[in-house]
Amino acid sequence: MSLLKFRFMILAIVLQSLLFSALAQAEEKKAVVPSSAIPEKRIYSLNEKIKPCDDFHEYVCGDVEASFKLREDRSSHTFSFSDSSERLLDKKKEFFLNIDSEKNLSQRSLQMKSYYKACMNEKESAKEEIALVGKLKNTIEKIKTIQDFISLNKKNMENDEWSFLSYEITPNINKPLIYDITFDANFMFLPEHSYYENKELTDAYAQLMADFFTTVYPEANKADLLKRALAVVEFERRFKDITPRPAEMRKRWTEAPYVKRQDYFKLTNIVGLEQFFNKNVPKTTLIRDFVPENFLFAQKELKAENLPVLKDMYLFRSAREFMDDAYPDLFKKRLEFSHKYLGGPPVRADRQERCTSSVMGAFGKELDLELMNRIFKNFPKQKMVDVTVKIRQSIVDGIKKNTWLSTESKKGALEKIEKATLQIIQPNSAKEWDFKPIQILSDTQPYANGRKLALAGHKRTLDRLKTGVNIYAWGMPPLTVNAYYDPTKNKFVMPIGILQYPFFVPEGDIIENLGAVGAVVGHELGHSIDDEGSKFNAKGELKQWMTNADVEKFKARGAKMIEQFDKIGHNGSLTLGENVADLVGLTFAYNAAFPENKGTIEDKKKFFVANGRLWCEVVRDKAKEMQLKTDPHSMGYARINEQMKHQPGFQEAYSCKKGDKLFLEPKDQIQIW
Repeated sequence: MSLLKFRFMILAIVLQSLLFSALAQAEEKKAVVPSSAIPEKRIYSLNEKIKPCDDFHEYVCGDVEASFKLREDRSSHTFSFSDSSERLLDKKKEFFLNIDSEKNLSQRSLQMKSYYKACMNEKESAKEEIALVGKLKNTIEKIKTIQDFISLNKKNMENDEWSFLSYEITPNINKPLIYDITFDANFMFLPEHSYYENKELTDAYAQLMADFFTTVYPEANKADLLKRALAVVEFERRFKDITPRPAEMRKRWTEAPYVKRQDYFKLTNIVGLEQFFNKNVPKTTLIRDFVPENFLFAQKELKAENLPVLKDMYLFRSAREFMDDAYPDLFKKRLEFSHKYLGGPPVRADRQERCTSSVMGAFGKELDLELMNRIFKNFPKQKMVDVTVKIRQSIVDGIKKNTWLSTESKKGALEKIEKATLQIIQPNSAKEWDFKPIQILSDTQPYANGRKLALAGHKRTLDRLKTGVNIYAWGMPPLTVNAYYDPTKNKFVMPIGILQYPFFVPEGDIIENLGAVGAVVGHELGHSIDDEGSKFNAKGELKQWMTNADVEKFKARGAKMIEQFDKIGHNGSLTLGENVADLVGLTFAYNAAFPENKGTIEDKKKFFVANGRLWCEVVRDKAKEMQLKTDPHSMGYARINEQMKHQPGFQEAYSCKKGDKLFLEPKDQIQIW
């Protein structure tokens, strides 16, 4: 019972006044009405009715989750990440609302201004859409043979337009300063295999596609259009039966083999990639083959009898990008489908926010350079550096004290951690910023701007096959609320955007910061020495430094974690890497905060509460379903409760005992380092 509620109950009793009673009820209701507001610093009150050893998630997050109303234009809200992101988004929205009053904008910022203004021009956007859809219809009508279809997709692949063909460049596994190339042929639209096993969903998907066809071909018979849509769904269903699932793809990232060009041309002869290679790919560039199954499917299914289905699939998938302002009824149906079946929000954000977000996607680093010093003034960099140094030292100490690693494996792990590059706060040089080439953009044509940027991006990607890898470049803008570890560069990056409450508290003590942002640092650096990280050495080469015997020991620990998360409805195999990183990150942070386990019980409680706050969240049911099927990260409640089971410090701090839901005997706790 809250203090406010109790106070008004006493008043009602003492005064025996209906007026006061009514006021009490009104105040009580007001107090518990959930709010979507994003405060500068959210209060995480503890739910004292809950025993921490039974449900630490509810203890830390119950009140804050219950007091929050998810916005209609949002699918989820993870308080630590989303509060921080929303604050930054509001600053960026404000910048563009007042863009005309900004003086002395750089060329980089002027292109952002044009891009934003064009995006905000609804009337011109609608005109472009009608023209683009008409052009697509004409393109489709000209396709008479399967070779015409394949040629169109190859052309689009080179022009960065929608195509079932795609390519990607990735650092070479033996020489990480140069790039490899890989290709894919993808015919699946829904996000994961099991969605095709839900008849209600696939029927709705087919109907959405039929509604699209009706919009594009209003004179056609609706029953015939539905049959065409169902044929597309059936084609996609056949494809999903052969293409790897998300957990398998995670494994293949390090295991995919290299393929000789001539052998690859045989595998992909149906699409004829040789011309693309001759035009764009240096002879020294190697090919990795992640999904040969997809091209085997293409060899089988790209045939004349499937041409009508393929044309319909192409039109639906490509035209969707251009059917918004000019086609509001169809867009509404798309939104409804996404909300009902895929976890999307029931409404979308307003245009100004959408356009701001669009600029962020197109010019993330350029925008952040403009705003970073305005948003983060006098940031205490050294305090964050101190946290990072403490975590790195904690990892080094943990490896040295490890009891199951061989001497050889310890040497490899230590070398990797000690040589890891740490890039925190913001880029410090032109190479680190790695800006896109400046473009002259239109103030009125958003889609033309998008095409110009896409073509420039395609050229830039292919140029990098010749120039090699920029090991200094940040993979995300500095105002991003995230962090990452790159095994091919042995590099950890933590942008300033994430260094907000509750991740980082400038005025807070070291214990609180170690429990929060310290665990994040430990999580990311932990990736360098996990089951996947062990395959890459300190130079970023795919050379295993852990002995085979130690790898098996690591896998045995991982198998226990797979089983643990499978039992609670997660895909333990898919989430293994992130779950292990959560475990070791929290352990490294704890050991940094409490060397030799020395520290007060109150400080230890503060540490674990700070960590738990990171994963409080509100998620729509369908969004949760998608996350469980496709995301390598576990749900917030699992990242809290399941990890606390393996923390002796947590068990000590809260006096957990046998019979408590989060209690595990020491012999059953998973300890990696």
